[in-house]
Amino acid sequence: MRVQITTCHIQDETYSLGFIYDPIFFETPTTTYLLDWAPKTVNRKIRKYVTASRPDTVVHTFTCMGDQRGWFYIGAQQWQVAKLDSLWPIDDRDDIIAKLQQRTRGQVSEPEIAKGLDDKDLTQLCVEINSGSLRESTKFAGRADLLHYNPVTPVRGLPAR
Repeated sequence: MRVQITTCHIQDETYSLGFIYDPIFFETPTTTYLLDWAPKTVNRKIRKYVTASRPDTVVHTFTCMGDQRGWFYIGAQQWQVAKLDSLWPIDDRDDIIAKLQQRTRGQVSEPEIAKGLDDKDLTQLCVEINSGSLRESTKFAGRADLLHYNPVTPVRGLPAR
């Protein structure tokens, strides 16, 4: 998962920020998951950060879809590592490989990705995200001067992809 987690200080308050580049969302009727495959070392770092956070930690979450420019604020979210073996059906393996290859912009070939999956060098990580309070999202957006942006307008000046 191409994710960067950091903190920022605005008006004497500290906020946790999460930036997710080209996420794969998996939706169920009750839960939203961020889903990705990455080397074990990368997944271990993300898992460590997420599990070290208090259960009530709010992460102000931004996303940048691969085919769009700019970052979009999706609100105050609570992140939790999902205790699932796998969410993606194995018969969609070709879709997984194609998506991962597309996200590398051709730098990693489909056969290399398939080998990484077969050798378990690339493993799945699932992070469950739940909406925090609307009040937290609105407060942060106001302090970070995001309120004047229309929901379909990308936020400029955030981390480069």
